[in-house]
Amino acid sequence: MDIDSNSGNTNRPDYIKRIERINPEKQLTDVLTKKFGQKFSDYRKEYFKILDSKNNNYDHVPDYPLNVLVEVVNKCNLECIMCLSSHRKGDTKVISQDTISKLLTEFKENNLPALMFGAGDEPLMFSDIDQFWKEANSSGIMDIFIFTNGTLLNEDMCKKILEHEVSRVYISLDAATEETYQQIRLTNNKIHDEVKNNQNLTILNSKQNELQSIENNIKRLIELRNSRNLQLPQIRVSYTVQSRNKHEIEMFKEKWQDVVDFIEFQETQNIQFDNLAKLSETERWKRRPPMYKENYKKDCKAPFHSATVWSDGSVIPCCTFQGKNLTLGNINGVPELGIPAQSLKELWNGEKINELREQFRTGELNIVCQSCLNARQTKLFDVIEEVRK
Repeated sequence: MDIDSNSGNTNRPDYIKRIERINPEKQLTDVLTKKFGQKFSDYRKEYFKILDSKNNNYDHVPDYPLNVLVEVVNKCNLECIMCLSSHRKGDTKVISQDTISKLLTEFKENNLPALMFGAGDEPLMFSDIDQFWKEANSSGIMDIFIFTNGTLLNEDMCKKILEHEVSRVYISLDAATEETYQQIRLTNNKIHDEVKNNQNLTILNSKQNELQSIENNIKRLIELRNSRNLQLPQIRVSYTVQSRNKHEIEMFKEKWQDVVDFIEFQETQNIQFDNLAKLSETERWKRRPPMYKENYKKDCKAPFHSATVWSDGSVIPCCTFQGKNLTLGNINGVPELGIPAQSLKELWNGEKINELREQFRTGELNIVCQSCLNARQTKLFDVIEEVRK
C-alpha cells in the first residue's frame, strides 16, 4: 500500500512516499501491547497526541522524554555524499560505560518507553551494542530501534538483534544497483585508519560495503525472524532521492516492496552549515522573526517528546545534526568549560529547553531551527508516521 506523504505540502514530488506491505503502527502496537500491556498503548497515544499536526498549541510536555536517541559513536563507517554527518569534524568519540550506566539507571527510574540508536553515526560499529540492548530490556524499555547502513548486519548481528528483542531495524540503501550504490555510499577510509586498533569498535572491510552483501544481510535477518515466527523487528529500507539515483526509484520499489515491511522514499536536506558555523552560541539561540514568514510552518515537535544524548554525554533537543548548535547541557559535565553534570531529566525540564519550546509557541525561532525547518519546507521529506488511532 502506498501512503501519500505530500499532504499539505505541494512542493513534494509524488515519488516521496511510504510503501507498506503491512500497517507498521498497528502491528507494532498490537505486538508490544500484548507483551507490555496498556502502558505501551498509552505511550503510543501520548506520542501521537504530541505529534498531531492539528495541535499546534504545544501545550503537552511529558515529565520525561518519550524516546531518547543515544549516539554510541560519533562517526560512521560510510561517507555518503548527501549525509549531514559528513560535516562532522574532530576526534572519534565512543560512549563510555559510565555514561551508559548513568543513562540506564535514569531510564529505569523514569520508565523510558523507547530507545533509538543511529543519528548520523553507525551504531553497529559499537562492539558492545548488544550488551546495551540487553541492559535496556532489563531496564523496562519497550521499544528499541536502530537506524543502520546495514554493512555490519551479518549473521551474528542478526541473531543478537532477535535475541535482545529489538523492535525496529531501519536500513538506508539509496540504490537499486551496485553501480549507483558505489557512487553514493562511499566507504569512510579516514575512520577506518583512525579506529582500526580500537577494541570498542568494529571495522568495515571492503566486501561489506557492497550492495549485494547488504541486501543479503537484510534478507537473512527477515529469514531468521520468520523462522522463529516473530513479527518483530519491523524491517524498513529507505531511499534518499537525488540526481544520481532518481532513475532507479521504480527498480528499488519492485525489488523491496514484497520483501521488507515498508519502504521510505525521502529527499535530501539543504542546511547552510557555513552560515551557522560563523555564529556564536549566543547568536544561535537569539530569537528572530521567522524567515519566509508567509510559508513558514513551525511544526517540529521534537523538543516536546524526544531528546538525543551524544557519545560525550552532551544532550540536544532533537535528532538532527544541526541540533548540536542547541546543546542543553551534559550528563557528565565539562569541568574545563564550567558545565556541571546534570541528569537528562533536569535538562529535559530545564531553562534552555523550555525557552526553545516557548519559541515554538510564539513562532520567534532561533536561527538554527529556522534553518532546519526552512530546509524541510523545500528540500526534505521529513518522515512522520501517519497517526492511526
